[in-house]
Parts: sequence; structure tokens; C-alpha cells
Amino acid sequence: MNKKIISCIVLGISVFFIIYFVFFFQTTRRFSKLCVSEETYQTLIAQRTETAEELILEMTFNDYQAVYDSIDKCFYYSLIEDDPDAYDPEIGYTARDGNVKLAVKDMKISDETIADNVSIECVAYDDTSYREYVMKCTTLPIVSIHFYEEPADLDVDITFELFDNRVEAQKRELVSEGKMRIRGVTTASYEKKGYKVTLVENLKKEYPEENQQSVLGMRSDGDWMLYAGYNDQEKVRNVFSANLWYASCADNNVFGVKNGMEYRYVETFFNDHYMGLYAIGFPVE
Repeated sequence: MNKKIISCIVLGISVFFIIYFVFFFQTTRRFSKLCVSEETYQTLIAQRTETAEELILEMTFNDYQAVYDSIDKCFYYSLIEDDPDAYDPEIGYTARDGNVKLAVKDMKISDETIADNVSIECVAYDDTSYREYVMKCTTLPIVSIHFYEEPADLDVDITFELFDNRVEAQKRELVSEGKMRIRGVTTASYEKKGYKVTLVENLKKEYPEENQQSVLGMRSDGDWMLYAGYNDQEKVRNVFSANLWYASCADNNVFGVKNGMEYRYVETFFNDHYMGLYAIGFPVE
């Protein structure tokens, strides 16, 4: 009887690994090793038929998962500050099929390509089909928020994820449950809206406790704001002024308390769709 049980367990494990390697084939290669010439890239496409099926299920850069915007077919890569491998990262990708390969149109990740917001073209392909993707590189942290209900005037439940690419980061990734709603009065009517985010411990509770976290080196707090800066064309004025006040004058009062706020710029995604540049900060108490 025991032998039968052991045989069933071994068989089950074997089947699991067979299914895993058939349907989720992981490959890792250095970015520079994936680059091919323009001619080779075009030949790969010309010899195959384009498919609407996702050939790449997920992608990692130096072991950190990239955000994938399926609408734009774009993988977003946040470079870690002062990382010697940042400009030639190890790229891992999980393919739908073990025959799928990845090629990048000859390009280097550089300060210039990042500043110019250049899309790095790449193609996933097997023997008969291909699907083109792009990669975008940024030197900013990434905030990715998932929700089922669209945020409005009342709080909706969310999952908040932060990738901290700062060299001094204590931990790279922060994940928390939370709540989010539209904030502001006049700004609530803007096309690009601002939001209030509250990090919580457990959404299943009737009254969840705040999950106070230090975000991007700022003070530990549970309440955070996503500032859109819709009417600030340069996206600098309000953020710079608030940070300057906080660093120089905020505690210059008889109470000796900080009465200002701080901001940090982040690339922001809602349900894996790129929403643009926001600044995250805590509210004035």
C-alpha cells in the first residue's frame, strides 16, 4: 500500500514538471546576446506569420519582473541605480512554447535612449509564427496598482505594488493591500486625475488597519497621494516647491513639527496599463 502511494506521488510530481516545462519554458540571456542586426530581424519576420497569441508570458530584468502593458505590447524596465549590469541586464522570459526564442533589434540601452524615450523593438518567434513587442527603459521607480472597480469618489479595493530602484533601497519590492479614490475638487474634473491611496493590512476585515510603510525613503505612513500634475506642463513646479519647502523650512515653527510634504516621481500603471508620470507623496498633517 505504501509503495502504491509513493508511486502515485512520484507520478504526480513527474506530470507536474512535464506540464510546467511544456507550457512555461523559462529562458535567460544577457540583453546584448539577444541583439541581432536589422537585416536578421527583418528576415525572422519575413519567414514567419504574425500571430495574435502571446508568445511571451512574462519577462524579467536582472531577476525582477517587468510590468507588461498588453495594449501596447510593451515591457517596462526600471534600471537600478549604480547597478553595473543595469545597461546590459540579464533578461529572463517565460514562453508559451519551448520552441519560442527572443531577438532584439540591434540597440544599446544608454542614457540617451532612456532620455529620448526610445522603444526597443523585439520579436518572439518559433518555427512558423512571430509576435513583436517593445521594451521601455526608465530610471524612475514603478508603481503598479490593480483593482476590479474603477476608482471614483468612494474607496475601491486595490493591490499596491512598488518597485524601488534607488541604490539605497532597503528592499526592492513593496506589495500591500489598500484602498484608493479620486482626490481633489477642481482636479477631479481633469482628464488625468489625482488619487488618494491608503495602504491597509487586511481588506477582509470590516475595519482594516493601516499598513504604515516608508515609500521611496519618505516617512512611514499609511496614507499616500498620487499627484498627476495635469495643469503643470513641466511636471516640476509643484513637486520641486513642495520638496524644497520640506527640506528647508517645514519644521521652522514654534511647535517644531514638519508641516510640509514630500514627493517622489514614479512611472504609474493601473491594471498593467501605463498611466504616465505621477508623483507619490504623503499628505500634510
